[in-house]
Amino acid sequence: MLKKLMTFSKSLPQDKSGRELTQSLNDIDESRIPILSYDEIIKLLNQSNKLSQIKSLTGINDRHYTLLYESALKSFVQAAQLTPASASYHHSWLGGLVIHTLEVVEIALRIRKSKQLPTSADPEQIADEEHQWTYGVFCAALLHDAGKMISSTVLELNTGIIWTPHDNSLLESNATNYSIRFLKPSYDLQKKSSSTLWHLIPGVGRSWLVNNDEILNQVMSWLYGLHYDYGVIGEIIREADMQSTGENLGINTSKRLSSAPGIPLIERLMTALRYLLENDKIRLNRNGAGAWTCGGFTYLICGTAAKLVLEHLRQLGASDIPNDNSRLFDIWQDNGFALPTPSGKAIWNVKVSHQSKDDSECYEHKFTMLKFKTNTLFHPKISPEDFQGKLIELNDEDQTSATTNNKTTATVTDNTETPEQTDSLETGTTNHEAETNSCSDVIDIDSIIQDATDQLDNDGCHSISEISNTPKSINTIYDANLIDHFISWIKLGLKNGRIQVNKNNAMIHIVKEGLLLVSPRIFQKYIEDYNLAETVEDIEKQPSETKEKRAFKLVQKKLEKSKLNIKAKNKMNIHMYKINGQNKTSKIRGFLVPSSLIYDGEPPAINPVLENITGILDSD
Repeated sequence: MLKKLMTFSKSLPQDKSGRELTQSLNDIDESRIPILSYDEIIKLLNQSNKLSQIKSLTGINDRHYTLLYESALKSFVQAAQLTPASASYHHSWLGGLVIHTLEVVEIALRIRKSKQLPTSADPEQIADEEHQWTYGVFCAALLHDAGKMISSTVLELNTGIIWTPHDNSLLESNATNYSIRFLKPSYDLQKKSSSTLWHLIPGVGRSWLVNNDEILNQVMSWLYGLHYDYGVIGEIIREADMQSTGENLGINTSKRLSSAPGIPLIERLMTALRYLLENDKIRLNRNGAGAWTCGGFTYLICGTAAKLVLEHLRQLGASDIPNDNSRLFDIWQDNGFALPTPSGKAIWNVKVSHQSKDDSECYEHKFTMLKFKTNTLFHPKISPEDFQGKLIELNDEDQTSATTNNKTTATVTDNTETPEQTDSLETGTTNHEAETNSCSDVIDIDSIIQDATDQLDNDGCHSISEISNTPKSINTIYDANLIDHFISWIKLGLKNGRIQVNKNNAMIHIVKEGLLLVSPRIFQKYIEDYNLAETVEDIEKQPSETKEKRAFKLVQKKLEKSKLNIKAKNKMNIHMYKINGQNKTSKIRGFLVPSSLIYDGEPPAINPVLENITGILDSD
């Protein structure tokens, strides 16, 4: 049990309502936490400067700031009181939720200032909607963890009432103090609960956002945890949240409330592992990485995983973590996370190899690894793509075993709405079990291309590169022929079968309006094939973006400027399509181009399950 904070003094002053006032967090007995007003909380937590920075970043006049922003801040802060942001992870002390939320709001507004929103819109629209988008970012940031006040903690008032933000204001209750009861955390419930606290935003602000479907959709999708619909607003809040959390990871856990439940060791080990993977502390799917993903499984180098998890937890002040790596492996296996080998051991012998098309990156390594199901390490909506190389399990006699013979559940990996079940793009019915998908199928692409090239040459035809007019090489993302090269890459991929059409997880679908290029997957695959991310310049000017993200966005921008794509009715470049299945409707999005851009003759049959819901912009 952790030490309590200093005992709350009996001689503390009271205001006219009889509420106890306090000058310092160290004065507070956590069993009798005083109910405070907005101004008292801000003063106690020393957040006045933070509020000044937030006000400056909104860029609006005092009257509108008071009406839209300050009223929302007051509602949230008075509801949150001095609850922590978590039981044991980040900002886990009294007032932690308010401090963390205001940090996220400020960071998010700073990131927003560096962006022109809505993305890919005309300058007039960007100017007209500037303050609306800023307010959307503010609302999503303010409420991003608000659900914790329902799902993770509740306040037990000294009047015997259990209070949540759905009740009347605490300041209007007869209570003077409270204690904090911790509930069993549920990330999924927390995200969904946040959307129920929309009333903390003033009515005039809610009405304002309701008039912009795109902003409202992104805000509510973020609050409800719909990762493929939360758009740029969700990306901004996610980055701001990670920055605030990351900066706080060094806080000593002795500041936790004594009533916070003890966290089981396995839960702390898994939380640390997920954090390290999500924040690229354990790198994925490249030479020098510590983990690789394939066919629904993630393989982690034993020593790397143990070392980094231990370091991470010790930085947080943990002192009860076993020093013996084998003990950590046993804990992961005993709790059903680390999958056993056929002989029942936790450690797998795995060979990892990769050869790029231009031989610029070739490697082969053997590792001792732990094997996890990928969906126990990553949220299903942000699960990483499979490694584009060979990953082979070795048995005791170094004979290969069929790691790639594991059946996987077919899902639409781009912009689907639900993780539990998706509709088949091929048939329109729910596809519970698809064909075997293996990394070895992917890694043999180069040989498939070569076989096809040899076959055409043997038949007396031109080579594939000549038929599809593919440039011999492209060395930079800024090449003037980038879009021509991109289109030729698509043609070549369609000829040799590397790019599939109208299949689950396909990057191209035939629709009645033309060809749907699934975004961002097809652009990501293109830059990956030619290692174009490494040619991005001045990435430091876009601190919120990785080189990979910056690279595929540059390809998208060049496609937009080429005017080869078909715009949606709302003048945006992205089209949304419904997947009309037997049991439910999911969505997929992408760029739309004319069929004639890719196919010289008649394209394949239209995918009957896709329906455009954004419309087509009428040509002038």
